[in-house]
Amino acid sequence: MSLSRARIRIVAWSIVVACFLAMDASCAGLAEHPTVIRIAGDEFFPPYEFVAESGAYTGFNVDLMNAISIELGMSIELIPMPWSRVRAALESGEVDAIQGMKYSPDRDLIYDFSLPYLSSAMAIFVRKDRLDISGLKDLVGRRVAVQQGDISNEALRRTPTVKPVAFENQRAALESLLAGQVDAFLGNRLAGMYMVQRRMRTQDVKIAGEPIDPAPYCIAVREGDRELLDLMNRGLSLVRQSGLYDKIYSKWFGEQIEPPAAFLKSRMRALCYVIGAAAVVTLGVVLWNGSLRREVAMRTRELTKINVLHSTILENSFNAIVAASVDLEIILANSSAVELLDINFDQLIGRRWSDSPVSGIAGEDLVADSIESATVYRDRMATVKVNGVERVMSFNLGPLDGSGAILVFRDVTDSKRLEEAEAIRDKTDALAGTVAGIAHEIRNPLTSIRTFISMLPQKYDSPAFREEISKHVPLEIDRMSAIITDLMEYARPRKPIIQAFDVGELIDSVINTYRFEAQQAGVVVKTDILPDTWVLADRNHIRQVIVNVVINALESMGGPGEINITAASDQEGRAVVTVADSGPGIPKADIRHVFEPFFTTKPSGTGLGLSVSYKLMRENGGDLSIESSEGIGTLVRLALVQVAEGVGV
Repeated sequence: MSLSRARIRIVAWSIVVACFLAMDASCAGLAEHPTVIRIAGDEFFPPYEFVAESGAYTGFNVDLMNAISIELGMSIELIPMPWSRVRAALESGEVDAIQGMKYSPDRDLIYDFSLPYLSSAMAIFVRKDRLDISGLKDLVGRRVAVQQGDISNEALRRTPTVKPVAFENQRAALESLLAGQVDAFLGNRLAGMYMVQRRMRTQDVKIAGEPIDPAPYCIAVREGDRELLDLMNRGLSLVRQSGLYDKIYSKWFGEQIEPPAAFLKSRMRALCYVIGAAAVVTLGVVLWNGSLRREVAMRTRELTKINVLHSTILENSFNAIVAASVDLEIILANSSAVELLDINFDQLIGRRWSDSPVSGIAGEDLVADSIESATVYRDRMATVKVNGVERVMSFNLGPLDGSGAILVFRDVTDSKRLEEAEAIRDKTDALAGTVAGIAHEIRNPLTSIRTFISMLPQKYDSPAFREEISKHVPLEIDRMSAIITDLMEYARPRKPIIQAFDVGELIDSVINTYRFEAQQAGVVVKTDILPDTWVLADRNHIRQVIVNVVINALESMGGPGEINITAASDQEGRAVVTVADSGPGIPKADIRHVFEPFFTTKPSGTGLGLSVSYKLMRENGGDLSIESSEGIGTLVRLALVQVAEGVGV
């Protein structure tokens, strides 16, 4: 923006001003000055003074000068320009005053300063990840951004071998820090904080150390211009008395905790106490200062070691790691990630998540949901192409304490292939076992039938033989028929007829059927069934399952014992039926085979009961599981869809 466009004339002439002039004889001295007092200020020094995007010259100093012009009834012209020109403009007479300048003894030799209306301090601004800068002494040998003509240049002259990099305004100096062109930015503390917050870069920049060189902030005029200086002091006093100063301060800096005058007085009193106490503690400070420096150096080395350790762990992790900020920009990736995806770091760091290869593993919507809802997604699978070849990735995704998200993934293609091959082998082995079981179960009755038939010509006339063949052959045929029926039920069970029923009543019915058999074996059956436990399933299917489980429990005990049957709701809202027996339990080596067709440890039986039961439970939207401990017993758990009483389908 050019100087001519940014120059703003503010004229406060009015009839009211004329009245003020008539009422205040002390303002007669204005005739000695030009009709318009020209006051210069920095064109970009927020929130003190700056040219806004709209072209208006605004800020705390601008509002204060306007208030002074109104209180004194004078006309002023505020002229924004680069700070490097402001002081030269005053010295050459181009302007009459500078609306805000920090006091220093060197400057006092050139200018006269008004009463202070603020306290100004400098600060060192660095990137958040820097731990080696905490004061001016740490800037030795560093590149430090400063504003041309700013008082920060005087501070740097006290620190040897600093490499100052001058910019036209403090915004440009701060931008150079954000861009990584310099190690630090030394400037006005309040202005720097204001710009960082407005840029929303508080996560990237921090203030290192304490405020530097706090000093009064005043209006400056040429050396010896006492008349204008007295006028400015009078205007400041009137603005304070009218309450305008407090309103302007609140507008730009928030509410004051303490009025400036009282603040300065309290500071002066505190300063007197400090000076008195300083003489007492100086010796102590000298003594422990050395140990403190050593402690700080040691802590700094420890932090450095920790950072190095974290970086080493990250880089040497077998898992690929990628992190994103809250705005879904990738901010971190380790070597495993770029190697696994066969890309370069620049294809990840700084890119938006959706524009990077990792979006094929976890989509941007999933990452955003993880950040917003603080949800952790574990053991997810995704298939991505790496150099045209499909690879299977296992990943975990979670939030980073509200500052983003982290994705941890690894290539499980080979292990998945091994799992699939193992599954195929298991299916093949199971099929072979099934075929062998079928052959064994059918061969036994066929052998019996063949034996009877082969003896038929010789013993046909024997009544006893005819009675035997009439008795045993049909039984063997029925046995084969039962085996075939069970096989058909296992391979292709009847489509379930879903209805709602009370599973408690069904359990009572099964118990009544086998109560006598249990009593004969000395088995006590106990129940604990929640009333009105209604489920949604095929009633006959579930009855068959419960019958199979109860029969298995009775047969496994082989003598006196106890069976406990319960029915209740679990935390997931399902109806759970458990059948626990006090039998010998199932050996660990056999527990994984109990649902395989024809697997049995009993001397008789086909080994199809649990296989068919498991299949029927799955067909009815339920689940069947077994827990067993040798010498303690076995527990079978049936989980079913639960509904309210009487609800149908």
